[in-house]
Formats: sequence, structure tokens, C-alpha cells
Amino acid sequence: MESVKTSHDKAKFLNRNDIRELKRASRLGDGEAALRLLEHSVKCGHTRLALIRFFVALELNVDGAMRHAKYFKGVCESLTTQQLSEIRKNAASQFGCKKSTTTKGTCSTDEVSGSEIGSVVEVAP
Repeated sequence: MESVKTSHDKAKFLNRNDIRELKRASRLGDGEAALRLLEHSVKCGHTRLALIRFFVALELNVDGAMRHAKYFKGVCESLTTQQLSEIRKNAASQFGCKKSTTTKGTCSTDEVSGSEIGSVVEVAP
């Protein structure tokens, strides 16, 4: 799949049109688009939106997603288990899942725990 070209380089913030195009491409499985959205959210200091985009990037097996693990470990520590589950549900909905969580391309109804999220974003020493 050809990656979406945007009007801004990676050092600048994305504009609304770029974000729309990247979201469309991400929903179609473009991992590079998902990574650009994730990096934009991290740069903007988003928490919930960035975490949704992190889960989407993981769902798409995007290689560069884990380089932001330290950021998400801090985000996860500030959220309750219920909040994390809701955020994961939102990420699942990006792929048309009708159930509550996603796990590498499949849907499940299991609750997401803070420790599970923490293990996803563990940073190697």
C-alpha cells in the first residue's frame, strides 16, 4: 500500500487535512500513516488520543510504535483500569470490532488491566 503524502514534514505539526488523510489511510491498514498519527499525538502531548493511536499502531504491527513505550507507560499509570478499557474499546472500534478489546487483529471481551497495559509498554533496561 502506498503511503499518504502530507504537506508537512515530520518535524512540523500536522494540519487538519493531513490528519484526515492519515486517519483514512490508517483505517485501511497503512502502518506508516498510523505511525505518523501516533507521533503527532505524542508531540502534541495527547494522552487518551495518543493511547488510542498507540493501540491502533500495535494492531497494525507498526515497528516504530514501541519507541514511544516510555511515554505510554507514564500515561497508563495516570489512568484507571476502566479508563484503559474504554480507550482500548475505542481503538478496537477503529477496526470495526463490536466487542470490547483488540489483541493483535482479533476481538475479545476481556477487561484490560493496568498491569496488562504496563506490560505492553515495558521499556527494556
